[in-house]
Amino acid sequence: MKKVLLINPEDSRSKINFDGIIVNEPLDLEVIYTNLINNNIKVDFYDFLVREKISLKEKIIKYKPDYICACGVVHQIPFIIEYFELAKSINKNIKTIVTGSYSEYNYKDLSIKCVDYIMRSYDPSVISDVILDKNLSTLNGLCYKNKNKWFYNKLTYFDINKLPITNRKHFYKYKDTYRYLELEGATQIRTSYSCPFNCSFCYRTTLNNNKYVAKDIIKVVDEIQSIKSDIIYFVDDDFLFNNNRIKKFIKEIKRRNINKKYICYGRCDYVLKNKDIIKELKEIGFYYILIGLESIDNNNLNNYNKLTNENANSDCVKFLNEIGINIMGMFIIDINFKRKDFKNLYNWICKNNVKHVALSIYTPLPGSKLYEKEKSNLITNDLTKWDYIHLVLKPTNISIRKFYLYYYILVIKLFKKAKKENVYSFIDFKKFKKEFLKLVIK
Repeated sequence: MKKVLLINPEDSRSKINFDGIIVNEPLDLEVIYTNLINNNIKVDFYDFLVREKISLKEKIIKYKPDYICACGVVHQIPFIIEYFELAKSINKNIKTIVTGSYSEYNYKDLSIKCVDYIMRSYDPSVISDVILDKNLSTLNGLCYKNKNKWFYNKLTYFDINKLPITNRKHFYKYKDTYRYLELEGATQIRTSYSCPFNCSFCYRTTLNNNKYVAKDIIKVVDEIQSIKSDIIYFVDDDFLFNNNRIKKFIKEIKRRNINKKYICYGRCDYVLKNKDIIKELKEIGFYYILIGLESIDNNNLNNYNKLTNENANSDCVKFLNEIGINIMGMFIIDINFKRKDFKNLYNWICKNNVKHVALSIYTPLPGSKLYEKEKSNLITNDLTKWDYIHLVLKPTNISIRKFYLYYYILVIKLFKKAKKENVYSFIDFKKFKKEFLKLVIK
């Protein structure tokens, strides 16, 4: 029987990450795991986000896999390449498979010696078909080598309704590790794939061969009911889309009397246009809504193609605060920022009482329209820097050092604000202050 080792890669080596604060269940790997065991293929995990008892090298030597498969986003790709090179050094006959969102549009960048297969489709059966020696040329979106020559199959969209309920054996084993902020045991569900919107800084809308596919709500609620966890994290790029679907979801949750807490992504324009629906979501347990407010500057919002404005952002925060849903306000720290913009953003956050904040430095993702526009201006080719806390483009109005300094000051001020308001009480603020200071000095 052929054996597969699934690797959930490190998220960072800089220590400036969300380790112990936001720890994500490796859902996409669990989808693959489910398909593999359903095809009687022996499979095991190596998860860098949990406390593995042995090193990856020891695991490979002990387990003796025939295939190693890793799934990662852009800043994890260098780590995955290291794992594959390590595996080949232990046994040159081990076949390596890379999958994840980065692979779909940047597959040619992954056509390297230590990689044997590149999966562009979200369909997990492609991987099992490779292992079961199916005709490679027929497999959806597969990139593969034959006599050192790369072949790139055509990609067609995948309907996630074909997926069975995910086998969460790995999640249950490490349930206490996975969390979203104070919500321990947060399990993830994907109810749609790709995104129905077209923000310029994001490539998610182009995934699945530009096809947005939503899962039938009955299937979604069946899976929620089957999960042995009270925290459900919808990882859809935007769960708050299509009123009829959401109303059906609310009705079904109420009908089955399911009592859980929910986390989801949404847009402020949807929230403001559908306040009654949002109130009903609050009633059935919606605890966090993660909203890309992105900016308090209308010019930047227009450049991002957000189709919203600063006033709408304020109104959205006010409404969610009033009804008691926690808003995670996500902002982009633009490279056009001056010192005053960092100060203005902090003041806006305080004025509008945004208790939960995520700051991302302006980062053009490979595969997005923004990346094509900005790639000639990149100041680094190190993919590990595509983690939203490093500059990959030179600031337009201030020096790199000053940008990091003002960014650091903003982050620390927000930490102090949160500590004063008893938000994130489980965070070691001293450690994060120290690590962010290292970023500035470096």
